[in-house]
Amino acid sequence: MYNDNLVVDSYLLYVNNLALMTKYYTHNIGLNLLEKGQHQTILGIDNHPLLILKETNPQTKRKATGLYHTAFLVPSAADLGGVLLHLLNTNTALIGGANHGYSEALYLQDPEDNGIEIYHDNPVEVWDVRTDGQIIG
Repeated sequence: MYNDNLVVDSYLLYVNNLALMTKYYTHNIGLNLLEKGQHQTILGIDNHPLLILKETNPQTKRKATGLYHTAFLVPSAADLGGVLLHLLNTNTALIGGANHGYSEALYLQDPEDNGIEIYHDNPVEVWDVRTDGQIIG
């Protein structure tokens, strides 16, 4: 069921290598460095924080990330195209892309195997919404 009142403001991602992950999300993904601390960086667009990277104790290595992916919404198909061009220009590996009907998305994997989705929503008028509220895509 679609709920346009549900919004994720920012993500907190625990990382093993803060320097590597900060470089990836700034250089490859294109986020801006908003704040840098000894064990944490805050990244975003303009002055809006989107991702907080917090370094964990190296002894607490995990066998799995525990996260399917973070998702970043861009305003339009043109913006998603700009993201794709940036990813290609920085030789950033893509896992794939999809047109779900209700959205179009690019999928990536960061250096610590966290999934990333960058997407835009198509206009609601073109979504396949069933009478029970289910969205097909």
